[in-house]
Amino acid sequence: MLLAESLSRLLLIDVSELSPKQEAKYNGCFADIATIAGDDRVADERLQELARHDAPLADYLYALRVSGLIRHEPDPDGILVALRHLRTHTEAVNDKRCIRRLLDLFWLAKTVYRFMGGERLILPLSQRDWSECLELAGQLQAADELSLLRVEFMRALTLFRLGQLSSAFDSFRRADQQSYACRRDVPGQRARGEASHLPPSRAPRRP
Repeated sequence: MLLAESLSRLLLIDVSELSPKQEAKYNGCFADIATIAGDDRVADERLQELARHDAPLADYLYALRVSGLIRHEPDPDGILVALRHLRTHTEAVNDKRCIRRLLDLFWLAKTVYRFMGGERLILPLSQRDWSECLELAGQLQAADELSLLRVEFMRALTLFRLGQLSSAFDSFRRADQQSYACRRDVPGQRARGEASHLPPSRAPRRP
């Protein structure tokens, strides 16, 4: 009922009055809702419209839909389709969102698990797979600063599996340093957030 209401409200919007950026956001939201509602035809139509203004975002949402990840129900065949799509579209190859999703899909396709989704797992990757994983991690590391810790740990694990022990231990050390820096910054972030929500009379004064 809620999904149907959302779709009906989106249909009331006059797209001709939207800016290109607003239209891209509109079509992205429409495609997301249609996918969750199980209407693949409408989702595809909206993704095609979205691609006119933001092709990388259209590629990202398409991969999210066909893989089943948008519904939190990964589909093995859909994951392979999504992988092929992201690998063969130039706009996706150069977009950090798509590279991040490509790496996630690659790991799911090879292991059936999300990266760092469990402990003491058997990783059935071949040497060729590990080499490809290292290449993808390098692409994401260069493009996406938000994923540095996760990517550094993936690089360390991959280098270790490829027998490049010195480089692997260097990456493990960098990952540990980044993890420590993140943990140490959390209290400061929390304090700043709490201070920003204090009433004016209680807000700390600057010296």
